[in-house]
Amino acid sequence: KPDSLYYQVPIIDPDNDRLVFTLLNAPRGVMIDRNTGVIYGNAGDAASFEVSVRATDTDGAYLDVKFTLIAP
Repeated sequence: KPDSLYYQVPIIDPDNDRLVFTLLNAPRGVMIDRNTGVIYGNAGDAASFEVSVRATDTDGAYLDVKFTLIAP
């Protein structure tokens, strides 16, 4: 749908450990699949918005990233 968001977070683990994704900050209506790292949902009328994600591996190591998504 044109008003839907679908974005695969480009984070991988160099040891190929399984990652769990957590959305730290995003507009209401935007969610993340904790197993795949796909951000999805609807950010309303926002043309761009910031998102913060944490990716944690099975050893407990994590990476926090912050980026801006821009509507096409």
